[in-house]
Amino acid sequence: MSTEWQGFGLQKAVETNLKNNGMMMLATVVGVPIAFNIGKKLLNKPIILPANRMLKAAGIKEVKL
Repeated sequence: MSTEWQGFGLQKAVETNLKNNGMMMLATVVGVPIAFNIGKKLLNKPIILPANRMLKAAGIKEVKL
């Protein structure tokens, strides 16, 4: 811990960090899985299947996500 926080202790440092960065942390914890699922659905079979067929014709095995 930096010398700036040594007089206040760990609890005060954590409280301050949560107050300053809590909303960003919450948005990241909730938003990343949602964005990943949306991206996964967008790249689902209708797009991947034709790409795999083209790659197979070129002599490359399947690309899986």
